[in-house]
Amino acid sequence: MYRRLLYIVMVMCVLALPGTLAAHTQPSYYWHWADVPSARLLDIGRDFGHNGHIDSAMQCYSVIVNRLTDDPKVRCKAHDGMAEVYLFEYFDYPKALSHLKKAQKLERQGGFIQPLTYSLLQTFYQYINNNVHDPHIDSLVIDYGIKAFDASLDDKELIPAGVTFLNTTSSAIEMGRVSELADVASRYTHLHHATDDSLHLIATDLYNAGLAIERKQWSVAIDRLNLMLAHIPNGQTSYDKPRIRFMVLSNMANIYEKTGDNTRLKDILEQLEQLSREHNIKEGLLLIYEQLAKFYQKTGDRNRFMDYSLKRTELKDSLIGYQQAMQLSKAEFESELSDMELQLAQLNHRHQMMLVTSILCGIIALLVLGLGYFIHRRNRQLSARNQALYDKNQQLIAANKHERMTREQLEELLEQTRREQAEALAAVSQQELVDNDDTEEPDEPKGEPVKYKDSRLTELDKNRLQRLIQKVLDTPDVICDPDFTVMQLAALIGARQREVSQVIGERYGANFNIVVNDHRVKEACRRIQDEPRFLQNTIEAMAGEVGIRSRNTFTQAFKRVTGMNPSEYIRRARTR
Repeated sequence: MYRRLLYIVMVMCVLALPGTLAAHTQPSYYWHWADVPSARLLDIGRDFGHNGHIDSAMQCYSVIVNRLTDDPKVRCKAHDGMAEVYLFEYFDYPKALSHLKKAQKLERQGGFIQPLTYSLLQTFYQYINNNVHDPHIDSLVIDYGIKAFDASLDDKELIPAGVTFLNTTSSAIEMGRVSELADVASRYTHLHHATDDSLHLIATDLYNAGLAIERKQWSVAIDRLNLMLAHIPNGQTSYDKPRIRFMVLSNMANIYEKTGDNTRLKDILEQLEQLSREHNIKEGLLLIYEQLAKFYQKTGDRNRFMDYSLKRTELKDSLIGYQQAMQLSKAEFESELSDMELQLAQLNHRHQMMLVTSILCGIIALLVLGLGYFIHRRNRQLSARNQALYDKNQQLIAANKHERMTREQLEELLEQTRREQAEALAAVSQQELVDNDDTEEPDEPKGEPVKYKDSRLTELDKNRLQRLIQKVLDTPDVICDPDFTVMQLAALIGARQREVSQVIGERYGANFNIVVNDHRVKEACRRIQDEPRFLQNTIEAMAGEVGIRSRNTFTQAFKRVTGMNPSEYIRRARTR
């Protein structure tokens, strides 16, 4: 009872140790986020980003990506959030790509696909391709767009699927590769957008307009683009309406430029300028200033050409200044982020040390428990061994008692045999007197062995000896002694060894060893049938219990008596 109580106390101490260590090893910074689940922290970071608090958003995302044991899907979304900030706010394309690659690694390890990751990769390569116009990058833009579309469909996110299809189609129009999206367009066309039918119509209109542009069907393309403008609703939507209008008008401007319709081209470019100013689409406004400058240069309006060239230069300088300011803000944030990551690294190190300490304490506790169990088991084994010795002593006492009773029975049998011998001798003497002292020896029976030709045993003597021999052979306690010999048999029945051997040879047709072993086998068969315990022994143990030391000798005798080997006989006995 005392040992059990000790074990319980030790286990409770081991279980309480990690919590005690944790309470003294966590830094104060940790408790600011400790009670905030990663999914909730991700939403907080997104809210910060939408409200312009970029640094706070990045702190939330950074905490999530450093929780190595957290849900990989949430960590993947946090990497996507950091990539968005680097891509759209800090204009740090290498950092954005680094986080997108980490998000892809988490997706491969977790066996899932995040649509936003591939959508951001598409945007990243679109920005890169605006400067280099590499066919390989063109293919990456299309491929990542298709992957983002497929992932959105798999997640049943219809709005992101529509926006991705719209962006991919717009990029394909610029590259002249709209026909490659036939399979994607077919799947998208058959979708039923219960949430926003207008997006479905707009994306389908843009794809059809792109096909017409690729085939140089300019009037058809203009009609489709006008239809696309008509499908843009006036109310609030889940997608960016100004950028979609900018996309439509830009395609119209390209068509009018190719067809030489300068009047309509000028009107469209002025609409694009106004749209960009109203909705602060700075990268679009920079592009429109450049196109207007080229237009007025081409039409010979030098004043307006200079005016828009100057506007483009001023806007470009302001964007450079904005980028520098963002770089400075990013540098300040990265300094704070570096400190935060250092704290998180220290936290992880302390967590690992706490884990190692807990494991070591657990191992020590297990060793103590194991030692206690070993001692307990050893005590039980010693107790069982003592009980076995006691039982064996009891068996030896019972065996000695049985042996004493058997010896007394044999002594009585020997006394009876002596009386019978005396009576037989008296009868022989009387017979000799009646036959007038006839001392002629009877003829030796035919077939009697030559070595017993001088024997004086009569048939009466042989019958008497055979009965005595058989009584001994029917006594298991005597014949199952492995040291039982013909000399002992002769002593038990009060006859000479030569006479016993003669009777066994003549009446049993074999020598002493064969006859005794045959009777031992019969005893083994009886025990197999009557004693379940004996049936569980091995063949060697069975042979030893009936007095035969050799397995081969036992097998030969068993087959001679039963006609089958011991294993077959035992198998049959066990299945009966």
